[in-house]
Amino acid sequence: MCLAVNATGNFVPPMFIFSRVNYKVFFIRGGPTGCIGAANKSGWMQVEEFIIFMKHFANHVRPSVDRKILVLLDNHESHLFLPVIDFCREVGIVLLSFPPHCSHKLQPLDRSVYGPFKKCINQNMTAWMHNNPGKRLTIYDIPHISSGAIISAATPKNITNGFSVSGIWPFNRDAFSEDEYAPSTVTDLMMDIQTQTSSKPEENVEVPSFQPEKITSLDLDHQSSETLIAPEHINPYPKVQFQEKALKKGGRKKREDSNTDRHT
Repeated sequence: MCLAVNATGNFVPPMFIFSRVNYKVFFIRGGPTGCIGAANKSGWMQVEEFIIFMKHFANHVRPSVDRKILVLLDNHESHLFLPVIDFCREVGIVLLSFPPHCSHKLQPLDRSVYGPFKKCINQNMTAWMHNNPGKRLTIYDIPHISSGAIISAATPKNITNGFSVSGIWPFNRDAFSEDEYAPSTVTDLMMDIQTQTSSKPEENVEVPSFQPEKITSLDLDHQSSETLIAPEHINPYPKVQFQEKALKKGGRKKREDSNTDRHT
């Protein structure tokens, strides 16, 4: 799923990417209002899908060359493709990527939106399985389940908090302390290695051979402290007690009586 939010607390309807060869309209049935979908073999964002999303984004925010829109994103390869950059230049979208390995601190969606969104998704999935016993949850049910989760997670408060804690808006140069991105200095320390040298030649030391013994039986009354005891010896498995079958009345006894009577 691809989602875009702004610093005022609003969001653009999301885009769902399905792991299918061909996309069908019913894939997003029951999804959030205005959402779109796409499909590819991997199910991840690729260049073709990102161009579709940027056109979808431009239709909602209405950028222009005189009224440009700034879009902050990570350095995914689909975001840096030349056709995407050319399209953004034509419609008035300025792309600005985060520094490498900093999206967990600078990405507003990661800071305050996706966490509550995942919790809401889990709750909605649990409710769906309770309401649909015996049915299998498929990827075509994800848009419907995500519809309520996005409304609950992508609130104006959560979105604006994501921009605030990351220092993007309001701009805060001191949002992070220097020690959060300080490089590790442990490898700069010299290791104290002590070696011992001896002028006397070492004597050949014979290592006694060890032959493991095979345990054939286990005596629990005369066992040593080094003997390994299996759990089944301490608490054996329960066994079903043998019960003799009750003889039917007049069955075998009658046959025996008839035989004795016959001999007499």
